[in-house]
Amino acid sequence: MIEKHQVMLLLIESCKSYKSTWDKYMSENYHEGDEQLLYMDLSNFAKYIIKIYKSGENDCLYDVFNTIEIINNDGDEYVQEAITIGLLEDIQNFALGEKIELNEFEKYLGRESSKWWKQIDKFWTGKIKYVGETLKDE
Repeated sequence: MIEKHQVMLLLIESCKSYKSTWDKYMSENYHEGDEQLLYMDLSNFAKYIIKIYKSGENDCLYDVFNTIEIINNDGDEYVQEAITIGLLEDIQNFALGEKIELNEFEKYLGRESSKWWKQIDKFWTGKIKYVGETLKDE
């Protein structure tokens, strides 16, 4: 079972080019002894994903989304929710803000992540009231 403290380590491992960005982010946002805020950390990672996508240097995206799939399947309940709402949703929001079509990322998504990706889109387009509402029907 993947727990909260493991998530960022797994994501950094999946995209080694993020390490220097992560180190800078950590030094600017946390002091020794601070509790890390996973949703904030995931948001920073989502921004990086958009940055590398836009640069065309997106070799690690398959590895990143494979890791997201693993976390979606093997994470505890908190981690699964965080990876969906904290990372996938932020990737969508940042992509739309940069005028990137969401379907550009669909080729990277695994089965479980794809379900949640579609749920987020349905929520924001008003087709469902909350993320997870229709998963049992899909």
